[in-house]
Amino acid sequence: IFSDGELLSFIKSKTKDNWKDTPFEGYAFLHNATKGSFGEKFVQKYMEQKGSTVKKKVSSGHDRVIDNYKTEIKFSLGGNGKDNIYYINHLSVKKDNQRVIFFGINKKETESVLVWWNSSDFNNYVENGPGIFYFQQGGNKLSNDDYMFVGTSEELMKLDFIKTIDTWSV
Repeated sequence: IFSDGELLSFIKSKTKDNWKDTPFEGYAFLHNATKGSFGEKFVQKYMEQKGSTVKKKVSSGHDRVIDNYKTEIKFSLGGNGKDNIYYINHLSVKKDNQRVIFFGINKKETESVLVWWNSSDFNNYVENGPGIFYFQQGGNKLSNDDYMFVGTSEELMKLDFIKTIDTWSV
């Protein structure tokens, strides 16, 4: 079955690491849950380095408590190795969080995006029509209130409730 090389070529074409020779090499091969954990740790370290106090979550509705805000953390490497294309999955309107931080990584670190928003503002936004966020299917047997985003930082920054991280403590 493998003698003609077609199946091996298929596997090789699907296991390309677009982040080879960067600190994120190998990230693409992590399980989705592990990618989420990595993103949480990455944002935690960043926020601690900027002087924030980061504590463990107090419920399953958020990832960390940052400066006393129950915070959901979203993290994305530029989609398929393309800078400034991000995927934000599982933004829920009913989770126990007050703020969301999104860190979108580009290969040029200075072109990465780090923003945050109040959960209540996001909830109001999707209640009035999802706009650039789309309802995320949870499968036939799951009901959820999750939304997702696939797009650029410019699209995100057009929303009046998106804030740059330098305004975090305001």
